[in-house]
Amino acid sequence: MIAVDLQDGFFRDRVVVAVDGLELAHRDGVTTRTQLGFAATIELAEPAGTTRLDIALPDKGLATTIDLPAARPLWLGVSVADHGLVVRIQERPFGYV
Repeated sequence: MIAVDLQDGFFRDRVVVAVDGLELAHRDGVTTRTQLGFAATIELAEPAGTTRLDIALPDKGLATTIDLPAARPLWLGVSVADHGLVVRIQERPFGYV
Protein backbone atom coordinates (compact mmCIF):
# COMPACT_ATOMS: atom_id res chain seq x y z
CA MET A 1 0.00 0.00 0.00
CA ILE A 2 1.13 3.50 -0.80
CA ALA A 3 -0.59 6.51 0.78
CA VAL A 4 -0.04 9.84 -0.96
CA ASP A 5 -0.81 12.72 1.43
CA LEU A 6 -1.40 15.97 -0.43
CA GLN A 7 -0.15 18.50 2.07
CA ASP A 8 0.80 22.19 1.75
CA GLY A 9 0.23 24.61 -1.13
CA PHE A 10 -2.78 23.11 -2.94
CA PHE A 11 -5.59 25.42 -4.06
CA ARG A 12 -8.39 24.07 -6.24
CA ASP A 13 -5.89 21.84 -8.01
CA ARG A 14 -6.37 18.86 -10.28
CA VAL A 15 -4.02 16.08 -9.16
CA VAL A 16 -3.17 13.00 -11.23
CA VAL A 17 -1.23 10.04 -9.82
CA ALA A 18 0.22 7.27 -11.99
CA VAL A 19 2.13 4.15 -11.02
CA ASP A 20 4.62 2.81 -13.56
CA GLY A 21 2.87 4.88 -16.25
CA LEU A 22 -0.68 3.73 -15.42
CA GLU A 23 -3.02 6.45 -14.09
CA LEU A 24 -4.56 5.18 -10.85
CA ALA A 25 -6.00 8.32 -9.28
CA HIS A 26 -7.39 11.69 -10.33
CA ARG A 27 -8.71 14.32 -7.92
CA ASP A 28 -10.22 17.71 -8.75
CA GLY A 29 -10.50 20.76 -6.51
CA VAL A 30 -7.78 19.73 -4.06
CA THR A 31 -7.26 22.50 -1.49
CA THR A 32 -5.01 22.52 1.58
CA ARG A 33 -6.60 23.09 4.98
CA THR A 34 -3.94 25.52 6.16
CA GLN A 35 -4.59 24.87 9.87
CA LEU A 36 -3.51 21.26 9.32
CA GLY A 37 -1.18 21.49 6.33
CA PHE A 38 -3.29 18.75 4.76
CA ALA A 39 -5.56 18.54 1.71
CA ALA A 40 -6.31 14.87 0.95
CA THR A 41 -5.00 11.32 1.01
CA ILE A 42 -4.89 9.09 -2.03
CA GLU A 43 -4.42 5.42 -1.13
CA LEU A 44 -3.02 3.18 -3.85
CA ALA A 45 -3.08 -0.59 -3.94
CA GLU A 46 -0.19 -0.64 -6.34
CA PRO A 47 0.64 -3.53 -8.63
CA ALA A 48 3.39 -5.88 -7.45
CA GLY A 49 6.87 -4.68 -8.30
CA THR A 50 5.91 -1.00 -8.52
CA THR A 51 9.02 1.14 -8.82
CA ARG A 52 7.92 4.55 -10.10
CA LEU A 53 5.25 7.03 -9.05
CA ASP A 54 4.27 10.08 -11.12
CA ILE A 55 2.39 12.97 -9.52
CA ALA A 56 1.13 15.83 -11.68
CA LEU A 57 -0.82 19.06 -11.37
CA PRO A 58 -1.43 19.41 -15.11
CA ASP A 59 -3.24 22.76 -14.91
CA LYS A 60 -0.18 24.30 -13.24
CA GLY A 61 2.39 22.49 -15.38
CA LEU A 62 3.90 20.78 -12.32
CA ALA A 63 4.98 17.16 -12.18
CA THR A 64 7.45 14.90 -10.45
CA THR A 65 8.54 11.28 -10.71
CA ILE A 66 9.62 9.36 -7.64
CA ASP A 67 11.62 6.14 -7.66
CA LEU A 68 10.08 4.18 -4.83
CA PRO A 69 12.02 2.19 -2.25
CA ALA A 70 11.11 -1.50 -1.88
CA ALA A 71 9.71 -1.08 1.65
CA ARG A 72 5.92 -1.24 2.04
CA PRO A 73 3.72 0.27 3.27
CA LEU A 74 4.87 3.77 2.31
CA TRP A 75 3.55 7.22 3.04
CA LEU A 76 4.42 10.09 0.70
CA GLY A 77 3.88 13.72 1.66
CA VAL A 78 3.50 15.96 -1.38
CA SER A 79 3.57 19.77 -1.16
CA VAL A 80 3.49 22.54 -3.75
CA ALA A 81 6.46 24.91 -3.38
CA ASP A 82 7.73 27.90 -5.38
CA HIS A 83 10.14 25.66 -7.29
CA GLY A 84 7.75 22.73 -7.93
CA LEU A 85 6.50 19.68 -6.07
CA VAL A 86 8.31 18.52 -2.94
CA VAL A 87 7.97 14.89 -1.84
CA ARG A 88 8.85 13.30 1.50
CA ILE A 89 8.82 9.51 1.84
CA GLN A 90 8.48 7.65 5.12
CA GLU A 91 7.48 4.23 6.42
CA ARG A 92 4.77 5.44 8.84
CA PRO A 93 1.79 7.79 8.59
CA PHE A 94 2.18 11.53 8.85
CA GLY A 95 0.68 13.15 11.95
CA TYR A 96 -1.82 16.00 11.62
CA VAL A 97 -3.06 17.94 14.61
